[in-house]
Parts: sequence; structure tokens; C-alpha cells
Amino acid sequence: MFFLKYKNFYFLKLISFFVLLILISIFSLLYGYYDITFYDLKLFFFNKNISQEKLIIINEIRLPRLVLAFLCASILSVSGLLLQGIFKNSLVDPFVLGISGTASLGAGIGIILNKNLLGLKLYIFTIIFIFNIRTCFYI
Repeated sequence: MFFLKYKNFYFLKLISFFVLLILISIFSLLYGYYDITFYDLKLFFFNKNISQEKLIIINEIRLPRLVLAFLCASILSVSGLLLQGIFKNSLVDPFVLGISGTASLGAGIGIILNKNLLGLKLYIFTIIFIFNIRTCFYI
């Protein structure tokens, strides 16, 4: 009987965190420099008629920012899980392999050189990636 209560507690925690995630996501879509009402957000998601400026704000600024926040959080959690799995140590961090130091060095070099690749600022990220791969080969 105790196990059943214990299992329901974790399920309740999972559901409450998911609801909190949805509420925070809605909050981040609504509030900013230009306030958007909940009614406007509802019109946006149900493909109804919405003003052009609100459509641009939601579609080109706030929604991509929200999606990128989810992607960055998931990538960071997976990378932490991989490091902990490789070293079998729950206290491992990116400083163990020197990942943070080489990323900083690569970012510094990329900022100093300040080149554009394909019209985008991908040069800095390319140098960071190259320096991190180089660190992994040395180890």
C-alpha cells in the first residue's frame, strides 16, 4: 500500500511540473515590451484573424525564443546525463574534460577574428565546436 502512495506522489509531481511548464510558457508568450492579451494568443493558435504586428511579434520573436529555450534546456540536460554516464560520477561537470575552457578560448578567438560565414555569425560557433572536438581527441 505504501508503494502505491509513493508512486502516485511522483506522478502527481510530474503532472504539476508539466502544468507549471505550460503556464510559464504561456506567460512568456504574453508578456514583453509589447503586451499581448490571452485572447490574441488564443486567436493566434486557432488561426483566426489577428493584427499583423501581433502576428509578427508572436511568430518571429516570442515563439522561436520559447522553442530555443526548450531546445537549449534539453540539450544541456542530455549533455550532463552523458557526462555523468561516461564518468559514473554524479558530480561531474564540463570543467572535468576542459570543455568550458576550450569553449571560452574558441569564443575569444572567434570574437577577435570576427568573420562571417555564409552571411551569418556562425564563425564563433564553428571555432568553439572545433576547439571542443580537439579537446575530446586529446583526452
